Amino acid sequence: MTYDQVDVIKDVIVSSVADVLPTGVAPRPQVHILDDALEQPYVGYVVCRRYYRGQDAAAAISHLGRIAAAMCASQLLVVWEESDLRTSILGGKPGDHPHGLAVLDAPFLLGSIHTLDWHPFQWCTSDGTPVYFTNPALGLQWGQASRHPGAPLPDPVPALLMSWRAPAPFGPDDVEGTISEAVSAGYEFHLTTR
Repeated sequence: MTYDQVDVIKDVIVSSVADVLPTGVAPRPQVHILDDALEQPYVGYVVCRRYYRGQDAAAAISHLGRIAAAMCASQLLVVWEESDLRTSILGGKPGDHPHGLAVLDAPFLLGSIHTLDWHPFQWCTSDGTPVYFTNPALGLQWGQASRHPGAPLPDPVPALLMSWRAPAPFGPDDVEGTISEAVSAGYEFHLTTR
């Protein structure tokens, strides 16, 4: 898949999240799955199950990598809202963590450089004064987007990537079982039709 094609997918992701954020809802972490062996490489995306703060959040988000492995992904676009992810893992209160949409482009091969696209935003009053809490009655102001090859990643994103790339074998029923269990656990699958 070319960089231009991946950038188009990223633009669609950012646009769809930008439509939802003003409602006051942060998107749950998700993986967009690409398979270069297919004529149309975009397979679809999986949204993380709902989780509790702390270890449950880390386990739920990390498991997205195992689902991607079961679906034979050759490339992932991992999406999260930074403040929501950090609060889920580390705790804290409004303003402790920066608001922004992160879109990570990760190739499958170990040693390949991932790229993090950062789309910062802040909530503000009608006169543009920043506030540190989410309120759909307030305005949403986007900052300057930036791209960071090889950027450090917040926990549990490295664990997600490791579980995707891990050489843990799937038995004859394990691929279907992994996907079936994920659906039962509340992961949401949005796949393209072929």
